Amino acid sequence: MSKLFLHAGFHKTGTTAIQQLAARNRRRLKTGGFLYPRLWPATFRPASAHHFLAHAVAGNERFVTHKQARLLISRWQRWAARSGGRVVLSSEAICRHQLGDAADPIERQRAYLERLAGLLEGFEVEPVLVVRRQDDFARSLYQEHVAAGLSDSARRTFPEFIEALGAGKIRFLERLELFRRVFGRVRVLVYEELAQGDLPRSFFEAFGVSGLEDDGSGTVRESLTVGETLVKRHLNPWLRRPMQNRALLWWLGQQRIRQAIERELGACTSLWPDGRMRQDFLARFDDENQRIAEEFLGHSGSLFPPLAGAWHDSGACSAEEQLAAVRRVVRAGRRSLQAVLGKAAVEGILRV
Repeated sequence: MSKLFLHAGFHKTGTTAIQQLAARNRRRLKTGGFLYPRLWPATFRPASAHHFLAHAVAGNERFVTHKQARLLISRWQRWAARSGGRVVLSSEAICRHQLGDAADPIERQRAYLERLAGLLEGFEVEPVLVVRRQDDFARSLYQEHVAAGLSDSARRTFPEFIEALGAGKIRFLERLELFRRVFGRVRVLVYEELAQGDLPRSFFEAFGVSGLEDDGSGTVRESLTVGETLVKRHLNPWLRRPMQNRALLWWLGQQRIRQAIERELGACTSLWPDGRMRQDFLARFDDENQRIAEEFLGHSGSLFPPLAGAWHDSGACSAEEQLAAVRRVVRAGRRSLQAVLGKAAVEGILRV
């Protein structure tokens, strides 16, 4: 039976960069015996990932129907049988999609994965998931929400976000066990280990693939800086439309504004209020991280590198310091910010 590697996440682990590198190197991968397939002729929309296929399994057939997905998979099976090669699919949407109306979200995700497994039954499927140390995962997720701008999460402070997030939403072990239960196996990679080199290339090197060409456009997407995150979080309550959010991100990217943020908030290097909170948050995951290391990686050592320096210098700024600094940044770019949010909003920010 032909092999299919199912790269299914997790989120915030360089998935986009991995997908872009694979898409640019389709020919080179195929020469080496790996098919990273396009989704045409089902869709002619350019895509480096296989999200449309993942969505179709969940019932969203806007771009690829379930019937088209079956036809595509049959084509890939014929190629693999003929060539002896392996297929690689990549979509982090797979790790979040659910089906059905069961009360337990894990059961809804199991239903989705079982439907996906049924589609791929002609392959020997090996799910591949990348895990990331939970404090950095949560911080990156928060910065993504703040950048997106319009949700309730985008208006919360980081401690408020952590409290609302809870530990349950980043329980890697529970979902790894679910993938293993459905597919019979799981390969786990560690983000921090991949990131020691060029992360997308390191991902493929884990499968024995080297020599992929990277033009730099597939580098891991950078989050907002801590200072940019703090400024945008204070401005998000004044957003009303997605177009405003795009304009606000443009405003943050202006050289004059970036310089003002560095000048006023450069000393704020962490979103965690103090080292104790960060340590306590990580401690919630000690037992499950140990089990992941033992059950999925086959060793009894630490799953992630230790947290260094958090006890003595958290790099956080107080809420009062943040607000005062944000107001100074707003004053530095007041005129151009008024064009984005309006005069009343800017005056309101400076009064708050």
